Amino acid sequence: MAKEKNSSSKSTATKKSTAKQAVPTASEQLAQPETDEIRRRAYEFYCERGGQHGLHEVDWYRAESELRSK
Repeated sequence: MAKEKNSSSKSTATKKSTAKQAVPTASEQLAQPETDEIRRRAYEFYCERGGQHGLHEVDWYRAESELRSK
């Protein structure tokens, strides 16, 4: 019984180790702004709106879009 359990866990481990993770290319890495940059820019938008709450997602996506286009 123990042998069967070990063999099944080995096959699971093999499946996990062979799965490839996507590695961004150099140009994709350059196009991705850092989280801190996005956070700062989104906060600037928040301040420009007079600190109005409830639009944090709009500020975040606007900042992210702006920084990616640079």
